[in-house]
Amino acid sequence: MDLYYKQELKVGVLVIVAVTVFVLGLLWLSGQAIGPQSTVVVPVRFTNVAGLTPGDPVRVSGVKVGQVANVVLEDVGNVMVYLEVRRANRPHADAQALVASADFFGEKYVGYVPGNAPELLREGQVITGTREVAVTEAAADLTGRAADALAGVQSLLSQRTADAIHNTLVSLE
Repeated sequence: MDLYYKQELKVGVLVIVAVTVFVLGLLWLSGQAIGPQSTVVVPVRFTNVAGLTPGDPVRVSGVKVGQVANVVLEDVGNVMVYLEVRRANRPHADAQALVASADFFGEKYVGYVPGNAPELLREGQVITGTREVAVTEAAADLTGRAADALAGVQSLLSQRTADAIHNTLVSLE
């Protein structure tokens, strides 16, 4: 009987270890912190975040140092974004943030510059962020301008053509 309980105990411990390893692996793969948090939350105010979502990366010089924790629409043209960044990259008084496109498919990230000022950003102080103009937006703007220019040329040519036909008819009479 004693051997039977030892086998049950071994199987039970093995199952608990396997479940623990599985859960820790899932947390690691999803990018969740397993130990104590060594991050700070940085509030940034944007006028337009262009599709930024929680979980998108925060990068300093192209290196991931955190992620977007939350995006809150407070009013039209007023969006608060909360960034979780490593404590080593906490913001200084001259910190900057920029929403940028990572690729042509709409993937976004926050380009974050912690700053070099001697004083750190005070608790509750908000950084004002900017947004990079996407290639697709620039192309749409360029297309609109080209259409306006072609319409102007077309109206000019149509008027010239009409005047030329009128002058030809007058000279034929």
